[in-house]
Amino acid sequence: MKLSENKKSVSLSINETLSAHELSTLIAELAVVRANLLHEAPKTPPVKSDEGMSGKTSHG
Repeated sequence: MKLSENKKSVSLSINETLSAHELSTLIAELAVVRANLLHEAPKTPPVKSDEGMSGKTSHG
């Protein structure tokens, strides 16, 4: 993970299987990097569909 010099973007490459603990650690690290980006985050998180996500869960 690398923050750009202008602090407007982050280079990130993930091609691993992560445990719950490892994913939590990554989320925490991403939060720190996001806090260092220049553009303010929206008040509400963006809504994403489950398309393209592996490990989908079924409801019902």
